[in-house]
Amino acid sequence: HRTANKGKAFPTAPNFTKRIVEIVQKYLADPFLISSLLSKELCTMAQTRNGCLFFSMIFLSFLSSLCMAQRICNGLASNCNMRANEITYPSSHNAMSSRSEGFIAPNNNRPLEEAMEDGIRGFLLDSCDCGSTVEFCHSKCFLGTKDPRSTFDTIANFLTTEKPNDIIVLEIQVDDGTLHDLWSLTSKEFRDLVYSKTRGKPWPTLNEMIDEGRRIIVFQHKGTGGDSLNCSNDGECPEGVHDFYDYAFQTDWDYDEDELLDFDLSCQVKAGDIGRSDFIANNHFARNPLASSNIAKSVNVASVLRDRMEYCSKNVWGGENTTLLVVDFWSIGDVVKVANDQNKKLAGIDPGSDGSGGIPAIDIGCFSRDSTIEKENGEVSTMEDLKLGDRILVSHGTNGTPKYEPVYSFAHYHETKEANFVVLLPSKLELTPHHLIFIEGQNQPIPAALVRVGDVLEGGSKVQKVRHVIRQGMYAPFTQSGTIIVNGVKVSNYVALQDLSPWFQVGSIITPFSYHWLSHLFLVPYRLFRQTRKKEKYDADGIVTYLHGPYLALLWILQRPSIVITLILLFFALLFTIMKILFQNFQLRK
Repeated sequence: HRTANKGKAFPTAPNFTKRIVEIVQKYLADPFLISSLLSKELCTMAQTRNGCLFFSMIFLSFLSSLCMAQRICNGLASNCNMRANEITYPSSHNAMSSRSEGFIAPNNNRPLEEAMEDGIRGFLLDSCDCGSTVEFCHSKCFLGTKDPRSTFDTIANFLTTEKPNDIIVLEIQVDDGTLHDLWSLTSKEFRDLVYSKTRGKPWPTLNEMIDEGRRIIVFQHKGTGGDSLNCSNDGECPEGVHDFYDYAFQTDWDYDEDELLDFDLSCQVKAGDIGRSDFIANNHFARNPLASSNIAKSVNVASVLRDRMEYCSKNVWGGENTTLLVVDFWSIGDVVKVANDQNKKLAGIDPGSDGSGGIPAIDIGCFSRDSTIEKENGEVSTMEDLKLGDRILVSHGTNGTPKYEPVYSFAHYHETKEANFVVLLPSKLELTPHHLIFIEGQNQPIPAALVRVGDVLEGGSKVQKVRHVIRQGMYAPFTQSGTIIVNGVKVSNYVALQDLSPWFQVGSIITPFSYHWLSHLFLVPYRLFRQTRKKEKYDADGIVTYLHGPYLALLWILQRPSIVITLILLFFALLFTIMKILFQNFQLRK
């Protein structure tokens, strides 16, 4: 370096450190300046091209962990890549009706404004014709009213100034003839935030809604009998207002506590079509004979909310997920926590984590028990019948010649454990959200949660619908090539270990290394080890015991500072690359 520098020495360590600190202080307020100015700063210090590149790599890794804040959507980073109809929104029933605002027989203790601050993101509102004005009220104006204009303005201001990355859903029960009068009370600032869905197209991801600046979803329906006004069919809907029952169904809203806790009864669909619904309003409240905070103390606890939500999904709705988890007296109990935990579960995140790091729970990417594979003898087998050593189809080959390989291990094998699976129709392929799958036109497999309607799976199946279901049984077979054909679709053996992305990240830097490539490289020692082992054991979670320790170690590494991750992974990548070359030579000699 000194020769290349024509005799100039590098800056001393104290001066270099001081200059780094100065740069951080200078650009921390606006990280986006870094990309254009970093090169000049570092090259001035290093004084050579090689030195510039070296320090740039280290500095970018270090700085990214400080400056590049991860986007958090509705409380979780993992929500951002989910579609608007794929997450659960903690929701307030009759959100305009609160004891603090003087309503008679209120449904809440505290007002809508405080509900937003505390994490409620779905609001059920009723409009009433109160003579000279349209108000938000519950059935009768004398029971209490809330001004729609100020309510709409409050929601818009909250999303603009306090939560620029959050989505809010409004379900408005509209009195006959009040829809347009009600909508005339919205401001331009509010209407500019309203998302208008195009029929026939899937709902956008939260990231897409945020980037578009449209972060309020508005539904309307008529309350009596659950009928819809069908304003969209008549061409009379204001822009951005959607007929609720064109997109949703809901459970009954008129149960006492015993009826609500009879899950077989209270999970039944009251209004809407279960077969074509994107949103599900799970009404989790009861009356005695009116809304009761005492009942809320019993039914709004986490265990009851979670048990009923899971029971409805698995036993009544065919695996469909609650979208609007609706309660009375939202300030009592655990509705926000349960909804957040459910969203972590949908994204494959450990409900015990804070959700900001995107580290999945110990589910090393799995298929459901009924997923099918083809054996070399032509037999089609389900995952639960698959055994170690079975030779199965792993690819169709570049020239159309099928390739078969033995199953050398099950990274995960559990016959009874439940998990959330992404279902891709019409292939009926079911795999966990972080499991990697090959898509035509993509040079690397992507997490299943990122597959969208219209994507063509490698194997020829065009995705027509994406669902989330809870199934019992988890299976993750490993093959030497790192791929497998499941339900006729080419799928990776591996999983994305950070955010829902096909690419490994260091801090906020997206590297050119895919999870599929890295996983296959880092499993070289395990593939060598399995050459001499015919049996394997699994822990209580179904993880193969040989991988449990290394997997936990990897999760620990991924939560270290960026520079630590970089140095550790570079060392192991070099080591395992050498082992891979030796392993390939060993196989050729055999």
